[in-house]
Amino acid sequence: MFRMRDESLMFSAFAGSIEDAVVIAGDEHFITYANSQAERRFDYPPGALIGADLILLFPERHRDAFREGMVRLERGERRGAWANIRLECARRDGSEFPVELSLSGWRNDSELHIAVIIRDVRVASPSAAGNLLITEQRLSALLEHSADAVLLIDAEGLLRYRSPAARGVMGYSDEAVIGRPAFDFVHPDQREWVISTFRAAVRRKGVVTQAFRGLRDDGAVRWLEVTISNHLDHPVSPP
Repeated sequence: MFRMRDESLMFSAFAGSIEDAVVIAGDEHFITYANSQAERRFDYPPGALIGADLILLFPERHRDAFREGMVRLERGERRGAWANIRLECARRDGSEFPVELSLSGWRNDSELHIAVIIRDVRVASPSAAGNLLITEQRLSALLEHSADAVLLIDAEGLLRYRSPAARGVMGYSDEAVIGRPAFDFVHPDQREWVISTFRAAVRRKGVVTQAFRGLRDDGAVRWLEVTISNHLDHPVSPP
């Protein structure tokens, strides 16, 4: 995970350590981020949910209602979050499991972002009951209101999610960056050094801060001070 200033570190630690599945989608409802818990709950390999339609996480009988909810968010007809909704979700093989979810949306530069917090009610701890809305509100606040860029990068170095603020830092559309090696946007003269630092961070816990030159979408070179923080090994609840 790359961060600029402190708020972004909060998001990575928060989304990586809670027992709930966290899924974020952008325009057209394509998933731009899924935490490891979401991959485990829905039985997808690491990174396989990125680019998938959010609607695929729900059985056919629930999809029309879910689409209607997302349309209302897009039109601004619904503000705040839908919370503590009980229904079923669908794993990759089509099998279902009961969940409680919270759904909310926000806009950044006219682009809609949708956050879904999904709790498997079979394994949720008693202390977690009733706190789903609080979880969703904390996540949305970290993403929507942070002035800092947040980049979530998997162990292979692929960019899996970027916060709304990241666009203002480097430009590029989500389609141009999600799923690509994050190091493609580092100046060639420093790319190998940044890759080496990232690999060292993957091998051990801790936080590494460094400065390097990044490449904007308009061709400009911009100095960036970032922190690489390893949250790949946050404990998760067993499925």
